[in-house]
Amino acid sequence: MLRAVCLLLVMCWVAACSDNAGERAPAADPDPVIRQALDGLMMTDMDLSARNEANAALTINYDHSLPPIADSRATIDAARQEAADLLGGGSAIEPLPGDMADNGDLPIGAAIDIAALAGLTHAECLSRLTYGAAWAADWPEELPIYPRAGLREAAGHAGEECDLRAASFLTPVGLDDVAGFYLGLAAKTDLVARPVRRSETVELALSGNSVLAHLYLAATPEGHTRLDMVVRRDKADNRPAR
Repeated sequence: MLRAVCLLLVMCWVAACSDNAGERAPAADPDPVIRQALDGLMMTDMDLSARNEANAALTINYDHSLPPIADSRATIDAARQEAADLLGGGSAIEPLPGDMADNGDLPIGAAIDIAALAGLTHAECLSRLTYGAAWAADWPEELPIYPRAGLREAAGHAGEECDLRAASFLTPVGLDDVAGFYLGLAAKTDLVARPVRRSETVELALSGNSVLAHLYLAATPEGHTRLDMVVRRDKADNRPAR
């Protein structure tokens, strides 16, 4: 009798399994975090390479607002042509003098941080500076940014006492061409230009038209030019004599 009951129970269990064999359990909604991880772009996408922060402790305050620098021959030629057009022709670009004085190296802090660099000539404004790419967008039109230069870092302050903009750019155009553009611009706009060397860096002090600027140009190992600009607007034009 017991054997018959056990056999009956086994038969009922098998029958129940066979009736549901063709049915599937309803799928649960996927976790949104997992869905995003699977459906999103992988970090092998070259357009996302700039997000790699492996050396963040050694880098500058760069928020990736602008794309990485393009350094094709076409880009370099286009940038040089646009710079020449801004001056009214390539003949307006002036060469650096060969007998520039050497004012020594820049302090290490100033070489890696744009606010510290601004503090070399405008220490009274240093504590007021804030970082952000917007300061490069709100740039004094009297001293244009070199065409097609890519932003690395920017800081500034808007106020009566310290109307200051400081920004670091990178351009594939050579140092001599970039410096020659600003020397030509100074001559064209009646700014006083004083070029000096700081070891491997060229410093251009430009003053006049209610603007006081310090430009620092250095060649990178890749053959690009780093251009750091500190520009201050002043109500009074305290232009030194030539």
